[in-house]
Amino acid sequence: MDIRQLLIQIAERYDRTAGTGKDVPGQQLLRKVSKMEMKLPRGLRVEGNGGKGTAARSPWIGVFDPGVSDDSREGLYLAYIYSSDMESVSLTLQQGIEKLAESERDGSKLGRGGKLREAVSDRAHQIRALIPVDIIAGWDPCIDLKARSEDWRPRAYEAGNVLARRYRILEMPEEEVLRGDLWRAAEILRYAASIERDLWRHREPERLHVSYQGKPRHDPAVEKEGLEGFKPKDSGSYVVEIKRRVQYRSRSHEELINGFALYIERRGFTPVTVGMHPRDLVLRKLGQEWLVEAKVVKDGNPTKAVREAVGQILEYRYFLHSKKEGGLGLVGLFTEDIGVFAEYMESQGIASIWRTADGAWEGSVLAHKWGLTEI
Repeated sequence: MDIRQLLIQIAERYDRTAGTGKDVPGQQLLRKVSKMEMKLPRGLRVEGNGGKGTAARSPWIGVFDPGVSDDSREGLYLAYIYSSDMESVSLTLQQGIEKLAESERDGSKLGRGGKLREAVSDRAHQIRALIPVDIIAGWDPCIDLKARSEDWRPRAYEAGNVLARRYRILEMPEEEVLRGDLWRAAEILRYAASIERDLWRHREPERLHVSYQGKPRHDPAVEKEGLEGFKPKDSGSYVVEIKRRVQYRSRSHEELINGFALYIERRGFTPVTVGMHPRDLVLRKLGQEWLVEAKVVKDGNPTKAVREAVGQILEYRYFLHSKKEGGLGLVGLFTEDIGVFAEYMESQGIASIWRTADGAWEGSVLAHKWGLTEI
């Protein structure tokens, strides 16, 4: 079942006025969620919760990454939580509250009131503060579930929210948008989980310091027609310092995307990155679309880069694009020539493009056929 269809059906069927002590309409549908065939990020599972007996004020669908937490009672997880008026649902990065209400890890009981909300709110703030701004841009730090003063769980969900995106039921986005948001949230979940583990180990954690080498440049080409939906990323190298360990990381991935976008726009294509995450790039021209995945070839060995590109391209096509888009073009973009792997990718229906040593762009037969390259 599509995410959009499921979210709307639950909102339409859920009815607390049907009585207590027995299932109300919508509860049975929530219980069946875990058995439904749904398109989810790899490795994740879902579980619905509408309360036991008495209907929950804010029913929810949990989305769990077993590598992070497989239990809504503790740890971090994703959830689609409905407001009590059932007029909206929020995709939220949540903290488990049940075990915290019983006792904190140092043995002190938090209970179900203000002490619990203060604790999870503080922890949410700490996690948000340690996630790079560009990763969480566009996500809300607060959710409003229309909770009453006596509704301790919804109030704790509001306080425990790390990040969220709210959808009005009557203005539900298209399936592709919902899937894109879920894929992004799954990535943020894994990032946040590593931070949360460190916070538990250190009550006064050492912060993550990121400093950029070189000034980000403003490219006037961004403002010209054909690039409205493209936002270049900082291509300067950067240094990450974590607990006295310094790692140097290259931004050649962003350089690759930015350079190709400027080149392909001159060939009459519209490069789009805004709203495309987790996809690297989407090209549009005359009503057609091409899905582009960019990879850095390391140490002159394209094997790993090609393998990852093919896997992600096929995954994104399956999960994030409509089945009606039969003409969707698939493209792998690389920092250098991938040799015989270009023929392999062609056999999978995927074009390949790479940058030459002199800065030009070359591609496979399919890339040339689509007009993506001259060579």
